[in-house]
Amino acid sequence: MKKLVILLIITIGISGCTINIPLGEKTESDVLLIAQERARHNPHALFMLGTQFLRNDKLEKAAKCFRLAVKAKSDFVEAYIGLGHSYRRLHKFRKAEKAYNKALEIEPQNTQARLGLARLYLAWGKFPLVRETLVSLPEDQQHSYETQSLIAYSFYLEGNYEEALRAIQAALRQHPKEGDATIQQIQNDLKQFLQKYSSKD
Repeated sequence: MKKLVILLIITIGISGCTINIPLGEKTESDVLLIAQERARHNPHALFMLGTQFLRNDKLEKAAKCFRLAVKAKSDFVEAYIGLGHSYRRLHKFRKAEKAYNKALEIEPQNTQARLGLARLYLAWGKFPLVRETLVSLPEDQQHSYETQSLIAYSFYLEGNYEEALRAIQAALRQHPKEGDATIQQIQNDLKQFLQKYSSKD
């Protein structure tokens, strides 16, 4: 395992805190454990650690950091969203749904929580709920390519190609590309969309 000989400085912009850890020779896991211990009473530091774990596909560790963050700060919307992302990617769908809904309970207009919930329902196979969730987005977000792609993909997986085509065409009107949308183009667009959004946020 790779050894690190560094002085780790984690800067948390939200709270303005800095954690200095003199390390000597430590593994990356050692560094993160030390940082987590030092950050355990600071929800913003825990959130940043959780975000880093999530980016590195260390999903259980990410979920643990986000859980500690919301335990320390019960109205921490971003941490609930991070927890939802972690659980969704772990295929713990009920827990993910609960986390996203908690974020929306605190901040009903939060776009990231609503999009996360829609992606969850897509992965879970609850296709009508994908569309129901997205209807509550602000007007400008309802017409974004991401939103229309989620809607199109939900119809596509149901086998409703006509509605999938309409959704992709609506997206293309907002974000023009060359040529008209076809079923083949939908398949290509949705494949790209799935690669981009199904596992990472």
